[in-house]
Amino acid sequence: MTFTEAPKGTRILLIDDSDIVLRVLRGHLKAFGYESVEVMHAAVDAMLYLSSVESPDEIAVDLIICDIEMPGMDGITFCREMKQNPLTAEIPIIIMTANADEESLEAAFEAGAMDYITKPPRKIDLLARIRSAETLKQMLDQRRAMNRRLATANRKLEEMSHTDALTGVYNRRRLDQILETEWRRAMRNGYPLAVLMIDIDRFKHYNDALGHAEGDVCLRTVAQTLRDTLRRAGDVLARYGGEEFMVVLPGADQDAAMTMAEQMRARVEALAIPHPEGVGPNVTITIGVAAHQPCKGDVLSDLLSAADEALYRGKADGRNTVVAGTVG
Repeated sequence: MTFTEAPKGTRILLIDDSDIVLRVLRGHLKAFGYESVEVMHAAVDAMLYLSSVESPDEIAVDLIICDIEMPGMDGITFCREMKQNPLTAEIPIIIMTANADEESLEAAFEAGAMDYITKPPRKIDLLARIRSAETLKQMLDQRRAMNRRLATANRKLEEMSHTDALTGVYNRRRLDQILETEWRRAMRNGYPLAVLMIDIDRFKHYNDALGHAEGDVCLRTVAQTLRDTLRRAGDVLARYGGEEFMVVLPGADQDAAMTMAEQMRARVEALAIPHPEGVGPNVTITIGVAAHQPCKGDVLSDLLSAADEALYRGKADGRNTVVAGTVG
């Protein structure tokens, strides 16, 4: 790019209390092809405008050229305030000064200015400073875009590490983390925690008779139905292993947990997924329920064991049922 070729998309804000200086600067910028130029006569007005935005994408300024000496808020204070605001910290600021003394320039750079020009500015000096600022702004924008992509990728990777690939619900690893967290929270806040241990009845026979592909479809369908039955944001469904699932219900007592379990059992039965002949008409589930308000000295494993024992009692009693367990 030559000095006669200006990136017309660059948005420049000029701040100076002198109309003459602003007029000269706008004339220079127009001569170099800069079309998006705004002017303000006070740094405090610019600060109020730039502080009103809620995200960097809303800021219609790529570069600020600000006088160092102005009534009210001077250029150094303005620069310092800009750099302390995360939304405006990356906007390049060029300070203008009539007296380029070392002390003033040092204060400006410490406040966050990227460069300076003397007043009255020479056209060639002004353009050189602006081009440097544009290069910096482009690098900062690219870095911000890259950071966003990395953050998005990291979130996706984290979600994948917590999600069961087949059913789309939480996996065992994430379940263990949630159980520990909710157990400690229930103990700290003094409210109950309930768990539902869920098993698809005679799933091995279903899988053996119809094949793994149909078995996978069945698992996904049941998981989706269980997830759709949950109502509260804090309720959690996870695949415990194989054809087993677990639901974590923070704040739910035994009655509330039993009600939720019965709703799940009924909704899975209502799917009417045909079971192979000789086993039963449709796919069903059995659920063991346990709830407990943990106190000092209690252990999470007792709650899980109570739900697990209730589940196996339900399977021994004929399946397609909900059974309550007792902790302790």
